[in-house]
Amino acid sequence: MGSQLPLILRILYSSVPFLILVFIWCNEIYEVFRVAVFVLPFYQDSYDFIVVGGGSAGAAVASRLSENKLFSVLLIEAGPKAPYISDVPLIVATLTDTPLDWSYRTEPQKECCNGLENNVSHWTSGRVLGGGSVLNYMLYVRGNKLDYDNWEKLGNKGWSYDNILAFFKKAENQRGRYMSDDAFHGTDGPLSVEDRRHSSSLAKAFIEAGKELGYEEVDVNGGNQTGFTTPQVTMKDGQRFSSARAYLYDGKTRSNLFVLPKAFATKIITVKSNGKIKATGVEFNVFGMTRHIQARKEVIVSCGTVGSAKLLMLSGIGPKKHLQDLKIDIVKDLQVGHNLQDHIGNGITLLHKDNAVAPPHPLNFMAHLDFLFNGKGPYTSNNVEGMSFTASKYSENPNWPDIQIHFFGLSLTADYGIVIKPSIGISDEAWKQMSELCGVETALADVTLVRPKSRGRVSLRSSDPFTAPIIDPQYLSHPDDIKVFREGIQNLHSKPYACQNLWCWLKVTSVLNRRWLESGM
Repeated sequence: MGSQLPLILRILYSSVPFLILVFIWCNEIYEVFRVAVFVLPFYQDSYDFIVVGGGSAGAAVASRLSENKLFSVLLIEAGPKAPYISDVPLIVATLTDTPLDWSYRTEPQKECCNGLENNVSHWTSGRVLGGGSVLNYMLYVRGNKLDYDNWEKLGNKGWSYDNILAFFKKAENQRGRYMSDDAFHGTDGPLSVEDRRHSSSLAKAFIEAGKELGYEEVDVNGGNQTGFTTPQVTMKDGQRFSSARAYLYDGKTRSNLFVLPKAFATKIITVKSNGKIKATGVEFNVFGMTRHIQARKEVIVSCGTVGSAKLLMLSGIGPKKHLQDLKIDIVKDLQVGHNLQDHIGNGITLLHKDNAVAPPHPLNFMAHLDFLFNGKGPYTSNNVEGMSFTASKYSENPNWPDIQIHFFGLSLTADYGIVIKPSIGISDEAWKQMSELCGVETALADVTLVRPKSRGRVSLRSSDPFTAPIIDPQYLSHPDDIKVFREGIQNLHSKPYACQNLWCWLKVTSVLNRRWLESGM
């Protein structure tokens, strides 16, 4: 059924990720020189605020704090400034497992990940200024209104959607089709949001399938968040627009904001006074040297789901027994790392006839020029043609979706296994079956659990800060997740998709456990 890629094309396609990796390593070398000569000699012994982690949130926090000129702010980031090559949307899959990525791996999963090597899931996490916003697929999705309202009910006062909407609008620079909707969107913020500049007819087919299922085309960041859409993206003029570009570059530099890349935080320094614990500084490693820096007011930890938990536990803030086992001095006994939740997804391949999409040829110089000079063409594509949020029959509220679908114009076999297979970690056994679709026109529907009930944990593997932590999401350990997941996949068999010339191909599933999937299909 499939076909083999001609040798010359295989060489050409294989050269692309290699050349990108060369760009990234050249940037790493330059950043070491830049930081050693122009940055490190000039940082101070203390700052009012120290923000640890310059990712999607950390960059914004540091920038906002520095708006007060009376505050001095230090932003510490383990990675470098992002190379310009990372701003090309089409190459997003090639950025994983590079020096820009922490390249985390989960523990082997029991209920899923059977199509992945050793049942292990790859967790991409940004090790770069801008963090995940440098490596992600640039989709602008705030989250459902009821998610935030529920957080407030759990005790997070001030986190209802009505309370935080103003801050979403403050951050946004809407440049697309929702510019006139000032009830839900802003146009003066630092974060550029625009419509995708390159789409295929698959996008329309996906929207039409949704309408036949009874769903409207909606703004998922607007008033009605249940339905189908062609997603907006965090890009500017067809290029990735990370949080670092939004908050740290493009004229955002301030004399009271000091950014220190290539500095790996190893411990939060704390003191006890009058029965209270206060963070007073940060220990970090830069070029093999251990340094300490003092915070006169606060230390803000913003290292992501995994990194924040790891740093806190290394600093003695975490589960008492776990820290004692690793001979880490206890500062505070807290259940840090517990209640880990992740939105597991499963890619279902869809065959299609009339809506062919093909990646640009490596030697298609017109596509290169169109991107460089016009900010248009296939190189501006993140490959996500459509997206939907729907509620299963198990959801407690029809306006509170528990299933999301990312609709990709190219499937996992589109590049003949050159980039996507290793970046996801698809096993050789699974690939033998999937490779039947190489050379066949296919799309991919990634069915994702939006509100999983399964809970996992992040824990330390050792007291060595340079050792990766233990990540065990325990995917699908809650039976309700399996029920919702199964319904989401069953919907892909429905008539509306077939009417749009999209047929579900379920011979192999790269993530799910076939045992429970087949029992309910």
